[in-house]
Amino acid sequence: MATTRLTIKREDDKFIITSNDDHIKQVFFSWASFGTGLGIDEYPEFYGQSIEKPNRMSGGHDRWQWSLDERLMRKMIKNLTNGDPSADDNEKKASSVVFYELSAALTDKETPDGLDEFTTAYLVAALWSTNDNSDESGGQPLDLNYDIWDIAPEAMRSAMESCAEFQEQHKELLATAYELYTPRDGYHGPALAGHDLWLTAAGHGAGYWDRGLGDVGKALTDAARKFGECYIEVGDDGLIYGF
Repeated sequence: MATTRLTIKREDDKFIITSNDDHIKQVFFSWASFGTGLGIDEYPEFYGQSIEKPNRMSGGHDRWQWSLDERLMRKMIKNLTNGDPSADDNEKKASSVVFYELSAALTDKETPDGLDEFTTAYLVAALWSTNDNSDESGGQPLDLNYDIWDIAPEAMRSAMESCAEFQEQHKELLATAYELYTPRDGYHGPALAGHDLWLTAAGHGAGYWDRGLGDVGKALTDAARKFGECYIEVGDDGLIYGF
């Protein structure tokens, strides 16, 4: 996702992130304060610092800078998929920019056009709920060693097309569900619905039917079961297939 709102460069083992966008800064400040449980005394660099003041005549905003290592980058990316139910539209858009740009910086991959919040949550749910079958007990959940940027391009396209079709076919039901959903673990609206599409279609013990959505939940459950289950796996090339 090309943007001038956020720049990232790598210096040794750190990612140097800069922005003069107030909404971008708020994403970092809010996540640092409430999303990690990390105290400012423990990780003061995570809260960033002002590196450039705006020209008083031209207006503008302070340019802010953060220095994060890969561990914190990955932790922040994983938590940003949850979203913030109290955020306004500008803050949600800023969260999406941060999510995509941090992910792209870690993987050197371009963000696929059209990868929305619904589909992102669908893919994230697929990874944490599927094991890698690396041993007789089933191995570890895929999300311990992989993220959505490890999904093969053709599998990503397939998932995006399928999720787009589901959203189009059931847009009225989903619009009602977004209003009925109770925010859960930071998830809201489209993210909850995408998450629950995977769980319901895959036959897990949670999904649309047990979210307090009433008849809407029942209708979405039927739709998700018709949508069908995917069986994902890691290929010999280290990429994830099966969507």
